[in-house]
Amino acid sequence: MQVERFIFNSFQENTYVVWDEKSGECVIIDAGNYNHAEGGTLVDFIEQKGLKPVVAVNTHGHVDHILGVDFVMKKWGIPWFVGVGDEFLVKSAANQGATFGLSMGKIPDISHELPDGDNIYFGGSSLRVISTPGHTPGHRAYLPFWRGRERQETFHGRHPVP
Repeated sequence: MQVERFIFNSFQENTYVVWDEKSGECVIIDAGNYNHAEGGTLVDFIEQKGLKPVVAVNTHGHVDHILGVDFVMKKWGIPWFVGVGDEFLVKSAANQGATFGLSMGKIPDISHELPDGDNIYFGGSSLRVISTPGHTPGHRAYLPFWRGRERQETFHGRHPVP
């Protein structure tokens, strides 16, 4: 399993691409790409690595973490998963964005709400969903597993925690 971090939008939000090295399948975590250049950076990376996005997931529903979700869903035809409890934040994202002078455009529908203990599978790897409420009610962290082994970092919306 490999990880690449991108820093996007005026909030300097962290977006991650996590991929299974054997299959090339990947997960996009917190798609915060806001403009054409940031979207291009993400697309270029994924295409250069020959990756196949299978799902977009979010650590939480704040506007800076969902600015690029509609783009990645349309670009790769993938679903979007958000933690149970953050739907109200997603629905209010346009208002959140307007507060900071950001135009949201279309806010996509959530494909699946992630409960605690769920798993997200891609290739021979997976991310275990861990409920970490506090920052938001539906905040989630993702604990990487691959080939039956735990990876020693967790994605929680700010940066990987070793």
